[in-house]
Amino acid sequence: MRPLRQLLLLLLVLLAGIWLIWPTAHAPSGLVIHVAASLRRPIQTICDAFTAQTGIACELRFGGSQMLLSQIEQTGQGDIFLPADDSYLQLPSAVPLIRERIPITQMRAVVAVRADAGNVPRQWSELVAAPRRLALAEPKLAAIGKRTQDELTRSGHWPALAKRLVITTPTVLDSATAIELGTVDAGIVWDAVVRQLPTLTAIELPELAPISAQVDVAVLQTTTQPESATRLAQWIATAPAARSIWTAAGFPLREMPQP
Repeated sequence: MRPLRQLLLLLLVLLAGIWLIWPTAHAPSGLVIHVAASLRRPIQTICDAFTAQTGIACELRFGGSQMLLSQIEQTGQGDIFLPADDSYLQLPSAVPLIRERIPITQMRAVVAVRADAGNVPRQWSELVAAPRRLALAEPKLAAIGKRTQDELTRSGHWPALAKRLVITTPTVLDSATAIELGTVDAGIVWDAVVRQLPTLTAIELPELAPISAQVDVAVLQTTTQPESATRLAQWIATAPAARSIWTAAGFPLREMPQP
């Protein structure tokens, strides 16, 4: 019986190892799209529509923008990169990886609270007052965390906010989930994320007004299917069906240039 148990334990360990490395080690089933978690819902729907029309499969990999960039750098794998902010496309390590990029939409930082919450913070002093519990995506992993820390450090508001952070999450969606579950009282997230979650409501504060993100879709130099990757990037940014999905998800779009 003991050898059997040892064999089962070994199999479990091997399966766990395969699961951990699966995103980077397995052969992609189609175009590999690295997507910031804040864009999950519209991009999933857009890529499903793209596959249905073209027959080109899409493999979506979600996470924080910096985490995704690091994954691309380490594996040399990927066709499309869609970070939550175009600053990740301008980093010295990222520039050589970009084949082309197309602008899509913008997001702004807001305070998110449960729609049924009481004692809602209406000004900065209320947001950072004890005993309020706050969430923010980890600055080293996600765009919202990085942009918030950078801007509030410049304005001098970061220390007060940092004292109220009880959790830092891997992605902005994880912060939103913590707010929904009541793990925290509020958090700083992108406005487009709040629009997709009816259980949350957004509060705009002047201190957060400078914090915004420009969302661009980038075709990667690592693509093994440049024509299909370019076709998908253009679809995501300009196809009428895709633009309708972006708008329905609460993302503002710039006007298309007239032919």
